[in-house]
Amino acid sequence: MIRIVAPHMARAVQIHRQLAEVTTQKQWVLSTLDHLRVGVILLNAEGKPLHLNRAAERLATGLSGFAARRDGLSVSSATDTARLRRLIADAAGSAMGQNRAPGGCVRVRAAGGSDKTLQFQVVPLPLGLSERTWEQSLHGSCVAVFVSVSGGPRLSWTRVAAMHGITRAEARLASMLADGVSLEESAAALLVSIQTVRSQLKSVFAKTGVTRQAELVALLLGDMLTDQVDAQSGSAR
Repeated sequence: MIRIVAPHMARAVQIHRQLAEVTTQKQWVLSTLDHLRVGVILLNAEGKPLHLNRAAERLATGLSGFAARRDGLSVSSATDTARLRRLIADAAGSAMGQNRAPGGCVRVRAAGGSDKTLQFQVVPLPLGLSERTWEQSLHGSCVAVFVSVSGGPRLSWTRVAAMHGITRAEARLASMLADGVSLEESAAALLVSIQTVRSQLKSVFAKTGVTRQAELVALLLGDMLTDQVDAQSGSAR
């Protein structure tokens, strides 16, 4: 009887250990997100919120006009809500390998007569990343939405240049793209031609190892989050 039962007991112990590791990983990830100043929302393939960090919860429960409900994210304008949900749906399809939608940015005026602007940067989580980390730890999230308010935390172009070994001009462009500015708007703001910014973007791709604009934005947003965590860790010490 012992010889028969022993392998099953060993297997049960192994499964229990794996579940405990996943639970610990999930708690660590969520705890880290909660210490960030920028809002982070993780959504599943249906666009339903799975987790909001504390910064996102504060925005959602404030008077900004932004809400995170069971059926999805919404803002004060029905038109902007439709745009945001369309971006999320496309990003979810990209994460699942159904299309190559890069994600994108929606900027809306905060409710209540405020002059502040809310920015929603939608980023698809690559399928491989979802399988190894998010899907196991956070129950199938495949889209991340970063929420910030005008005047909120940003990663400076000087930091971008130093972290990735790119030129000042390339870093300025990359930082603008991470803030949701289009290539055309970036060219106008930088007083250069669209051909110039496309050439700079191509160079940034080569130096950072990404192949799409969405991947670059995700990389820079990740840099910003890491920068915040490092800064908070340093102040804690």
